[in-house]
Amino acid sequence: MYFGLVFAKCPPESEIQPYCYCDDTELFLGCRHPDDDNETWDIKAYFDKLGKLIPEDTIFEGLHISYTQLKEIPAGAVKTIKARNISIHLNDKLEFIHPDSFEATLEITTILAVTQNELLTNQGPGHTPYDVFNFVNKFKNLEELFMESNKITVFPENALGPLNNLVYFKFGYDSNHGDILKRMESKIFSQLPKLQSLVLSYADIMLEKLAPDTFEGMAPGAQVDLRANHLWELPKTVFKVLLDNAKTIYFDGGNYFGCSETSSWICEDLPKYQNKLDGFLAELVGKTRTSLNIVRKRRLGIERHLK
Repeated sequence: MYFGLVFAKCPPESEIQPYCYCDDTELFLGCRHPDDDNETWDIKAYFDKLGKLIPEDTIFEGLHISYTQLKEIPAGAVKTIKARNISIHLNDKLEFIHPDSFEATLEITTILAVTQNELLTNQGPGHTPYDVFNFVNKFKNLEELFMESNKITVFPENALGPLNNLVYFKFGYDSNHGDILKRMESKIFSQLPKLQSLVLSYADIMLEKLAPDTFEGMAPGAQVDLRANHLWELPKTVFKVLLDNAKTIYFDGGNYFGCSETSSWICEDLPKYQNKLDGFLAELVGKTRTSLNIVRKRRLGIERHLK
């Protein structure tokens, strides 16, 4: 098990053993917590010691905390380390991240990945202080945020932001995890003025889990990926604001709907929406000259990849 740092300069090897090593060629510091080591690793004490070995103005390209046995990242755990890219990834026992666990890097980090920590929830002790979104929102200059395959059950109102520089957000679950998401509340994405790509594929989204104004206030021009969810209808009250603002919306793979009663508002205004929807199967009912009813199926949109 290891977590690693991409270093601008390796600290002395004698100072980082026995758990850590640093590769001068790749400028990589790796710290291992062996599988057969049952001792509790004090992450705060370790980084307090490491911080004294590193010049204050050092900024690393990356800080990775992965494959550890940590159950919690406590307040003040990583006070002095600065990194542009932080990954908290594949920590099987990690349940909570304190909002004040990182300090010096909050205005420096532009990419944050909190992924595949299968027990990490936002329903910790007291809920609010341990909400993982409270941790994420501390990083005010984020440009890319990845939060897939954790155990996040609820998106609270105004969950993200204000993250004024965020252009990419990805959230979802592994395809073999089901029924984790319970609710998406109001205006989740309303404080992301520069958002360009919103990826919610495999996010276990069902209509009954969405607040009517979930997408209210979202910045115009984003590409939205809703593939591989459980959407059977697109009621106007929930989706009109999204369709009016988005550049392209991707469906398919688990979403099945056409011009049902709740989606007819789209089919009634096809010229407005046809260049925005990809994977929406519209059933257009008309009559032939012999008065026979026919159904013409046409796929709306031709874009196949998120740019």
